[in-house]
Amino acid sequence: MAYEWFKTSYPGVRFRKHPTRKHGVRLDQYFTIRYQADGKRQEEALGWATEGWTAEKSNRRLSELKEATRIGEGAQSLREKRGIEKERRLVVEQEMLATLKAATTFSQFFESVYFPQAKLDKAAGSWGAEDRLYRLWIKPVIGNLTFSAISIEHLNKLKQNMTAGKRDRTKKNPRDKSEEAQGAQEKRTPPRPMSARSIGYALAVIRQTWNLACDVKPPLAFGSWPGAAKSLKKPKADNQRKRFLTKNEAALILAALKKKSQDLHDMALMALHCGLRASEIFGLTWDKVNLKKGSMLLVDTKNGESRTAYLTDQTTGMLRQRSINSQHSRFVFVSGYVKADPAKDKPAKPGNKYTAVPVTFARTITELKLNEGAADNRDKIVFHTLRHTYASWLVEYGASLPIVRDLMGHKNLIMTSRYSHVSAEAQQAAVEALNQSMKVTGENVVDMEAKRKAGQPE
Repeated sequence: MAYEWFKTSYPGVRFRKHPTRKHGVRLDQYFTIRYQADGKRQEEALGWATEGWTAEKSNRRLSELKEATRIGEGAQSLREKRGIEKERRLVVEQEMLATLKAATTFSQFFESVYFPQAKLDKAAGSWGAEDRLYRLWIKPVIGNLTFSAISIEHLNKLKQNMTAGKRDRTKKNPRDKSEEAQGAQEKRTPPRPMSARSIGYALAVIRQTWNLACDVKPPLAFGSWPGAAKSLKKPKADNQRKRFLTKNEAALILAALKKKSQDLHDMALMALHCGLRASEIFGLTWDKVNLKKGSMLLVDTKNGESRTAYLTDQTTGMLRQRSINSQHSRFVFVSGYVKADPAKDKPAKPGNKYTAVPVTFARTITELKLNEGAADNRDKIVFHTLRHTYASWLVEYGASLPIVRDLMGHKNLIMTSRYSHVSAEAQQAAVEALNQSMKVTGENVVDMEAKRKAGQPE
């Protein structure tokens, strides 16, 4: 397209008008400059009046280029000038990035970027566990280091500390509001050797934080995290629980819990009779319970899928009673509910959803001395043992592994096989049944060679 060009009062500066767009009362003007460079006539565009360009400003830019050409220093063309400015910007950006990398520690990035995102993306139990691992174990080792300073030696130091249970005393937790409660957090999480699974979890938190630091703009970490090296030996975790309850042990535990806490007794009954995880019990709402059909719909489970759980007569009766006393709560199990007291002008307080198994359960197991002599944690009774027992009882009474898998909400049979233990009595009965079948088979076998020798027909 051919444009009509207009001269200005400055030699070498001209402009063309926009066909429609205006700048004030006049049509917008597009300025260019014309000059000699390397013996050739050059013309370069500057910009529109709406972008701040004027004939006077264009002339100043032209004068700068002419002076640079005359003395032989600096950019002698706009293209060269833009290249120099781009290089300067890159240098400034690289210097800023280097300063940022040198100043940002692992703790600063974890607390300001990684952890807030984890709270949005992960379940409360997951980000809570990561927060504890960070505060108790990770921060003391690499918290004050930048990403570039973290090495495999620091990861090995972390492994050594966790294996030996070596860490500083826990500081006061924000939820310990009174001065008397300052030592409560230390009692909750005393220093002790950590399992291989916990060590692997801590390393995974560091890896995930490193990967996020690689993805932010500008990146604060580069390449694979130090733990990717083959020289770092990953701890091998075998956390498969070997213990499950006998009927007598289960009855003993439920009876003891009933004396201490009706809520805890009922939650334990749900885990033992329906195979629910603690988190599934805490999140169970009345709209997902169908007492007529004897079933419950579990949503947002650990594996990300919903499943149906079925009630026993005892759990149906328990839930029916709880529904009468639910005080219109949305959740089946709530803590901290306070009845109204008109005499003291105190309104009722709605209960809060449970977020952890009350410590009363562990205390009850200790009082019953059911964990005495169990040196291996996998042999100790915990709340999850109730769910484990449910699966074991199912198998013991003839349920197939695919059925147990579906009832437990496992992704595959590999997970289900952990819960497929049967009692010693059942094992002995199975062997005895095989033994009897062999005896019958042996009596029915006919020795054909002996018959021939005796002259009997075959």
